[in-house]
Amino acid sequence: MCQKHPSFVPAALGALLLSHCLASYGQAANSTEETPSKLRFSGFATIGLVSNSNPDAGVVFSGAQTKPAFKGLSADLDSVLGLQLDYALLADTSLTVQAVARAGEDLQPSVRMAYLEHRFDTVNARLGRMRTPLFLDTYAEEIGYANPLIRGPIPLYGAAPSQIIHLDGASLQWRVPGALGPVLLEAYYGNGRFKYAWFSASAVEQANVIVDDITGITLSTTLGNTTLRLARTNLGSYRVDSSNNTELNNGIAALSAGLNRAAAAYAAVPAFAQSLTAKARVLDSFYDALHAPQQYTGLGFSSNFGPLTVLGDWATWNLNTEMLGKLNAWQLTLTYETAHGTPYVSVSQKNRTSPRGDTSQVTPTGVPGMGQLDAGIAGLRSGLDRLALYTDASMQSFTLGARWELTNNMALKAQYDLLSTPSPQLTGAFKVRNIPFDNNVNLISVALDVVF
Repeated sequence: MCQKHPSFVPAALGALLLSHCLASYGQAANSTEETPSKLRFSGFATIGLVSNSNPDAGVVFSGAQTKPAFKGLSADLDSVLGLQLDYALLADTSLTVQAVARAGEDLQPSVRMAYLEHRFDTVNARLGRMRTPLFLDTYAEEIGYANPLIRGPIPLYGAAPSQIIHLDGASLQWRVPGALGPVLLEAYYGNGRFKYAWFSASAVEQANVIVDDITGITLSTTLGNTTLRLARTNLGSYRVDSSNNTELNNGIAALSAGLNRAAAAYAAVPAFAQSLTAKARVLDSFYDALHAPQQYTGLGFSSNFGPLTVLGDWATWNLNTEMLGKLNAWQLTLTYETAHGTPYVSVSQKNRTSPRGDTSQVTPTGVPGMGQLDAGIAGLRSGLDRLALYTDASMQSFTLGARWELTNNMALKAQYDLLSTPSPQLTGAFKVRNIPFDNNVNLISVALDVVF
């Protein structure tokens, strides 16, 4: 099926025209004004088209994306428009607001940043909504022109569990001179609220992701031709509110209560009563299977060797539940600038490093007269096993492409991606309606990026 987003393309083309007008106006204003304006508008846009070879696996970059790129042509994967306002309230105090609309999210504007910043001698203090600095390119991951690839490698930068896009809170940035080079230290705290699209055979549900007590610290430095960045983020509470999760919890609670009632009825047979109580405790251990504190650690670098640039990231997630487990991910990207363009190649991988949730103890009682309870337990085990497959984010990618600078604020890119998961049972970051599925996806993409 050929997917199109007819309303986005003219809007984005209008944004490109507007960008040239604003750029021309800005140059004219700078030539006549003696002092810079307190108010500055800027923005970015990408018009992207992608062809997917696979009818079973939809590709998304944003976890909130309700329009995956399935087989055929789609403008929904990469097309985006962002606008930013910076206003100097005082000499050292400013306001920044950034809103982004993605085609795959029905062009619904989302505020990515809205913060006040005050600059001291060596410290910057921010208060409000800020992008969460999880990875090397977090601040610019939606600005296509600022990135060598059309999109960041999906196993690392793509949809959940890595997308904690922004937080509402405060941050402090210290600039410290170092013996080998300057050091930027950032500490942050806040909360986040996000949308996440769950796909099933019959519907698409927009779940609410509620993240509280986000605390973190980053350390960045430049050593010669290399920039290094280390980040550590803790999520005090991570919760997914959806009808599927509510239904799962209600089912667990009902079955556990049924087992406890049966245990009470068989109190005269202590050994059997205890076995029923133990089965109830096993079920209770899966309650709120997607809710837990989480920890992220990331290390990124960028090195320049003349025309050659090497970019790399490594990250680990500890999601603290048997259902979500622990993950490691990495990506390596090489670009080579020539007079005729900049070809690039990238590989990335994300692997689950802990076993999936063990449901072997979720077993029926086998007692005559408890057929309905046993059927419910069997159905629960099947649902938990299926959820474990849908939440396993393991996948890998290979990317080959090229970039051409059209002007000093516009670039054209074309690339090929091979995306896959370890088996047809594991969905990775794909949006699928049924499993097993064809877990190999070939993407051919072109994108026009602009900043203004």
